[in-house]
Amino acid sequence: PYQTTEDGFEMQMGVNHLGHFALTGRLMPLLEEAPAARVVRVSSIAHRSAQIDFDNFFFESSDDYSPLTAYRCSKLANCRVSQELQARLERRGSSVMAVAAHPGVSRTDLGRYVETNPISGRFFQLFFRRLFEKKNFSQKLLEII
Repeated sequence: PYQTTEDGFEMQMGVNHLGHFALTGRLMPLLEEAPAARVVRVSSIAHRSAQIDFDNFFFESSDDYSPLTAYRCSKLANCRVSQELQARLERRGSSVMAVAAHPGVSRTDLGRYVETNPISGRFFQLFFRRLFEKKNFSQKLLEII
């Protein structure tokens, strides 16, 4: 369901992107002084299928709100901000490095609000259940991808 942060932003964009953006801004003076500092934004492979609508960035005027679309857009925003931050750091000659990373897949309840059709939902449920039963999960995931 559509939810907002205390400040009124769409929840996923607020939690996954804006909070980290604000924290990075606050920490940047300290990062600039640290040797080999890194700004690592957690993204997701899901960003690949996202298209950000800058006229409706926080989904305020969307009758067909989708938590999955909001998640994808928040992760794409993380990627784009990391790219831009890295470019700005390089232009300034800073030693700070900005990157975005896909941490992999983990067994959580984060997808509880994601609506899927019954067939694809059941497929992914079975697929991930079998995947997590494997002893060498990371290796098996790499083989699949």
